[in-house]
Amino acid sequence: MLVPGERDDILERDAAYWLQLIRSYAGTVPVVVVLNKSGGRQRTFDRDTLAADYGPILGWVATDCSEPDDDKGGIAELRRILTTTLDGEHMENVRRKFPRKWSRIKMEVEHMSASFLAYQDFQKLCRKHGELDENEQAVLASDLHDLGVALNYKRDPRLRDTTVLRPDWLANGIYAVLRSNDRDAKCLPPEYDRQLAPDGRVTLESLEQIHLKAACWKMLNAADYPEDKRSFLLRLMDLFHLSYPLDTDDTAQLVPALLSPTPPEGTEEPDSEDVVRLRYELEVVPAPLVPWFIARVFSLIPDRLHWSRGTMLKYDDAIGKVWMTQDERYIFASVDGPFAQRDRLVAIVRGTLYQIFGEYKALDPIEQWQHNGKWVPTETLVEFGALAQSLLPGIWNDQEGITDLGSGEESEE
Repeated sequence: MLVPGERDDILERDAAYWLQLIRSYAGTVPVVVVLNKSGGRQRTFDRDTLAADYGPILGWVATDCSEPDDDKGGIAELRRILTTTLDGEHMENVRRKFPRKWSRIKMEVEHMSASFLAYQDFQKLCRKHGELDENEQAVLASDLHDLGVALNYKRDPRLRDTTVLRPDWLANGIYAVLRSNDRDAKCLPPEYDRQLAPDGRVTLESLEQIHLKAACWKMLNAADYPEDKRSFLLRLMDLFHLSYPLDTDDTAQLVPALLSPTPPEGTEEPDSEDVVRLRYELEVVPAPLVPWFIARVFSLIPDRLHWSRGTMLKYDDAIGKVWMTQDERYIFASVDGPFAQRDRLVAIVRGTLYQIFGEYKALDPIEQWQHNGKWVPTETLVEFGALAQSLLPGIWNDQEGITDLGSGEESEE
């Protein structure tokens, strides 16, 4: 369900932006668009084009939550569309059979007062209700994770033994970190009205202060984040590629989203006759994409030369820069250095970006190389022999064919 902004002058742009993000993350899932605070008026915009570009859109509902009558306020209509959607062809997975004993386990888990449950205790609970098969227990744990009832990250050996029973514990704990540098003189006492992670670095010690600061906003209860769970939260942020470890003990993490939006000194774009420049054009660059990239290539970042929208890279004698533009439509990459090392760094950049692109359902970036001062799609350059077939997206084994693309032209910022 999408609820766009209230201002009519940005409604269409706002709706297109969020619908594109929904498509990027979830593919062609059905969407219901809610036009809240409409005050009984019809808000006009090009619905047909939005439906054609980002459908299926199952309904456009004008609501007014301040109206006590559900029929007049549009809430009854919204409820009807959501119910119809759940019963329709788009949501067949919600009607998958759920064994009765699993329902009993789910109900008991939902009513637990604790924030965490050890996986061994979850297995005991399963046995108590008659589910003795360990494989079926694991399937149920996965289903409860997907339902948001009990979050278990079993693929990570550092996290699999702890199940989070309160999804809001995880969401609020991480959101507090992402707001740790916010200022608010009206709501915060002086000791917390400051940046708690000015360099993007979060430690077990600073995490305590971050959650105390969030408690001042009534975002969470700081007592819910005891010392023995702070490293667990940092590991989860690492798992989600929201941060990366600065030591081997998981006691300090760098959170790229907390970095300054201004590039530091020493982040000039490489420039020579043999520099390779790439550009990725997207409908919209999802906000986490560049921070995820930074988190995954942190071992190649020299002297912490990174900022919230980009980073410098170094591979032997090759240097590179990867960054996002402020209009959130392009990601640029420039790489220079001795040919073999330069081409290897280009492969690392492309491979990492396409790995991240692949984690979205329908991002569809257009990869372009700068050739003779112009941006040309990869497929076109391969078709006319300017790039080797091996350089098509998804093929990283052979970098032969990059050498001829050095142009020495300036890329667009």
